Amino acid sequence: MMSELIPGVSSRLKKLTSLNFPAKTKLLYLWMKLFWSLCILLILSFTAGAQRVPIRKTPVWVKPVTFSKEVTDTTNTSGGYFDLLVDAQSNLLTKESYRHYAQKILTEKGLENNSSISQTYDPAYETLTFHTILIHRGNQTMDKLKDGKFEVLRREENMERLMYDGSLTAVFNLLDLRVGDVIEYSFSVKGWNPVFGDKFTGSFYLNYSVPVGVNYHRLIARESNPLTISYLNQVPSPTVVVAGDTKEYVWRVENTPPLHYEDGTPDWHEPYNRIDVSNFKSWGEVVDWATALYDPSFVSNTSLDAKIEQFKKEKNEDERVNQCIRFVQDEIRYLAFSDGIHGFRPNEAYKVFDRRYGDCKDKSILLCYILKRLGVESYPALVHTSRGLALPKVSASPYRFDHCIATFIHKDSTYWVDPTISLQRGALKERYTPNYKNALVIKKANAGLTAIPDYDGVSSIDVAEVFDVGVVGTSATLSVRTTYRGDEANSMRDQFKGGSMETITKNYLNFYASDYPEIKSLKQIKTEDDEKENVFITLEEYSIDPFWKYDSTNNKYTVQTYPRNLTSYLVKPTTKIRSMPFRLTYPQNITHRIKLNMPEKWSVEEGGKTIESKGLIFNRTYSLSDNDKTINLNYSFRTKKEFLEPNEIKEHTQKIDEIYNQLTFDISYSKGLSRTDTSVNKAYVVIGLIAVGLCVLGLRKLNEYDPEPKPAEVQYDQIGGWLIVVALILFFNPIRMAIDFSNGSYFQHFQWRILTDQSYGSYNPKLGMYVMVEFVVNIMLLCYSVFLCSIFITRRSSFPTFMVIYLLANLSIRFLDVVVASSMGLLEMNSKTSSMVLGSLMSAVIWVPYFLKSERVKGTFINRY
Repeated sequence: MMSELIPGVSSRLKKLTSLNFPAKTKLLYLWMKLFWSLCILLILSFTAGAQRVPIRKTPVWVKPVTFSKEVTDTTNTSGGYFDLLVDAQSNLLTKESYRHYAQKILTEKGLENNSSISQTYDPAYETLTFHTILIHRGNQTMDKLKDGKFEVLRREENMERLMYDGSLTAVFNLLDLRVGDVIEYSFSVKGWNPVFGDKFTGSFYLNYSVPVGVNYHRLIARESNPLTISYLNQVPSPTVVVAGDTKEYVWRVENTPPLHYEDGTPDWHEPYNRIDVSNFKSWGEVVDWATALYDPSFVSNTSLDAKIEQFKKEKNEDERVNQCIRFVQDEIRYLAFSDGIHGFRPNEAYKVFDRRYGDCKDKSILLCYILKRLGVESYPALVHTSRGLALPKVSASPYRFDHCIATFIHKDSTYWVDPTISLQRGALKERYTPNYKNALVIKKANAGLTAIPDYDGVSSIDVAEVFDVGVVGTSATLSVRTTYRGDEANSMRDQFKGGSMETITKNYLNFYASDYPEIKSLKQIKTEDDEKENVFITLEEYSIDPFWKYDSTNNKYTVQTYPRNLTSYLVKPTTKIRSMPFRLTYPQNITHRIKLNMPEKWSVEEGGKTIESKGLIFNRTYSLSDNDKTINLNYSFRTKKEFLEPNEIKEHTQKIDEIYNQLTFDISYSKGLSRTDTSVNKAYVVIGLIAVGLCVLGLRKLNEYDPEPKPAEVQYDQIGGWLIVVALILFFNPIRMAIDFSNGSYFQHFQWRILTDQSYGSYNPKLGMYVMVEFVVNIMLLCYSVFLCSIFITRRSSFPTFMVIYLLANLSIRFLDVVVASSMGLLEMNSKTSSMVLGSLMSAVIWVPYFLKSERVKGTFINRY
């Protein structure tokens, strides 16, 4: 019975008819039961009819398109099916679009992905009609429209973004679908948004992320309402047929291979072959179309007028404008009902004010209205949140935008503000606006796009971690102060105002727990918010017990620390061999400082490291302070641009790997050894003395070399000419090398432990051997330099030969040093290291020929032993 469709109705009627009523009364109740059943049937029939999807024959204006049901190459298929046909035909004369698709099921996964057919439409101005749903199995064709029915659903897919568009989705579930079947279906949608009048705008693609057997596009337009057609990438010319006032365009491509987006590709980069079609000839026409929709007319409203009068009481003009922006951003909540014409036409300002909600268009209109009432020239502006960089390269169309913001002129400066961003703070000139790049300002007579300058304010994160380390082997306390500025402050302010402090504290605790499992919160997170300067600060305090890890095998305690916050911003692409650009977060400015207050004096190899590429710059420094009891680790990271070209990816990936190698800082403490050992590296002293002794013996042998002076046209009694420059360089060189020795760390005890002590946290025999060889070679060069000075002063005939040997040996040693150090990861091959080798090479190229050929040299070095 139909009454059973309404809970409780059937049971009540049964109860009434079972009572001991007179026959007439029982008959009356039976008639009532029948009446209500008929009413329910009519209601349900009406509801089903309202949501019914019409099924009709294919429109007569559609041209049939043939395709093959066989797949010759499944190499590049995905999802377990193959697209045999994509047939898209649009009739601008009747405002209809026809779609015809065919897919072949290749695997069981394909059954799952194609078990239903769905199509979304806007009932406010569109009518969806299905024409065919067929399954081809071998030589058999089954008409599924006869066996099934459509379910019409309202699926607000953007509901979590507070956007409601009122669209409906018709879903048809396919029964008895099998691997090897070909699904073929077609439908048409009639009507387009009345907000465009007779102007059409749309885009068609000739390739996709999957292979397609036949890709067919047909467009019927009116010759008297000309179209602007533009092409992006590799699009073939269409076949054009003109008949009277009708003009038909046809594009057909076959067996198109797939084109896949590479990870991290910016949204503005369009790799696909695209056809843009529009009746809008220019951006000026789009402005003309939008002006009537967006004009914030001055409609009287008592409550809005009172609010504007309240703003006028603020004497400071900058603060008055700032208050208006904050009001619209924070007190007018974001909520979008964008069905039909409302997707393009904003509500009147007074309605938005009274409702206290609106979408981006509504909030922009309200802000512009208020500012104009305050005497500030202002306009709404259409932007695209992610594809603004590409706007100058595409054809004019209202569909090129997905967002609306406001722009205004104040004190001869142009400002851009996004009214949908809440909780923004700071001075008017420092307000953050996302890098939308280009905007179409809705202003009469405006004929083109306006470039939006990049945000040049300070937007940064500064993390300061302080570890107060107890006695080695025990605990430590950690205090963290994180300072957010600019847009980073806006984001954190929004996070803390919208979340539970208890939950946030727990999340922060678990951020550190992966490295310190025994960590505990000492206090709930505190925040400081300087809204005037737009600075947001978080304060954390933890205890870590134990802090040290004990290695019983090597009998030592160890601790490892690194800038955890910074690592989340070091992004490299998964696809490294690319044809598409790679997106970087820009601007990004991160600093992370770690201070370790140690229980006693400590030794650290102080110094810095800079890693730079075309897209980023990283800097790291280690230092000691507080009488060597505080270790300071400072890191900074900054992006330099918004994206990388494909040929810049290899360098970027290498630099990110190098940065990761610079992040970890290890501290070790061997039981029974004092970390404050400042004794001299006696082993290096002995090695140095032996090297000096061997050099003296060798140089004595070299001093016996006493060649005949080379014949010279003139003999000189003193040093002159370019030899004065040689003298300055020659006598400065031993002094410089001696200073380097005194400032170096060769004679510190840890250098020997690096080579010999396996229990030492920095034990590295390869590094230790490299340092030792470098130490000996530098002693040999120093001794040789002193020897050259002595025979230069005495103008020995052997000097030119020994000078040439020195220049060539210095070049060879410099080159080998760079190659070996780079292969061991001790030195970065960059412009600085290259210039070191290049300098030695240039010295050899200039001075070797000079000492071999110069008449001044021949006439100066004439004395024998």
